[in-house]
Amino acid sequence: MTVTARIRILLLALLAVLTLAAPLAVAQSNDTHGPKDNKAEAVASGAGDSVIDLAFSVRENASEVIDETNSAVAYANCEACRAVAIAFQIVIVQGDPNTVTPTNVAVAVNNECPGCSTLAIAYQFVVGRGEPVEFTPQGLARLEKIRKDFAKLEGEYANLTNEQILARTDAYAAEIRDILATELVPIDRTSRGSDKRIDREDKADDTGEVTTTTPAQPAPTEPPPVTPPTPPTETAPTETAPSGTVPNPQPTDPTTTTQAP
Repeated sequence: MTVTARIRILLLALLAVLTLAAPLAVAQSNDTHGPKDNKAEAVASGAGDSVIDLAFSVRENASEVIDETNSAVAYANCEACRAVAIAFQIVIVQGDPNTVTPTNVAVAVNNECPGCSTLAIAYQFVVGRGEPVEFTPQGLARLEKIRKDFAKLEGEYANLTNEQILARTDAYAAEIRDILATELVPIDRTSRGSDKRIDREDKADDTGEVTTTTPAQPAPTEPPPVTPPTPPTETAPTETAPSGTVPNPQPTDPTTTTQAP
């Protein structure tokens, strides 16, 4: 089997898994607001194409299982084209779950694509206090501003480099991190409930700049049991050229892999 065929099979398999996961968004009645599986998919297939897809979701989950998926997939198979996919997902845990296994994936692939550029960024935040919480009015206003600024990328990205897009999305993530730390408060302050706390953040970056690549198979990593308080840890961007990003619910030290054309 040729390298090109393997790339296509892997990409189609990944897209199929992400697509089949979508109907699960309505499976749990205690889940509200944003979709369970937040996806951004950008595919450039014609010479000179320039495609971007954005996904921004704020979701509440009061069930016993937290297994949301956030994914960004950028794929180019043409000449002198560009594909950009960016996904942001915020999951607010409204109870005391037994299982916390969120997944965050970013995949960028240039398939025999001379002069092409692909960029995939996936940022996922999972936050819980062991009791029902809500955003303050100030927090809601700040989130809405981020959402509007994020949407503007669709009309501005053509004039931005990948590095500038990365810098802008990192700034959004820093603002979200601060909102979650300062503008998320208990709904009923007289009833504290469980003292369990869930604070998880995962960022996945994948940048493709070469002609033909073989992305690594994403392999989910089992997170540790959620028992002691775990303060949020900032994860620096991880850039690859291109490869599959391993889902990592618990932040870890970033690694960088570069592949020459």
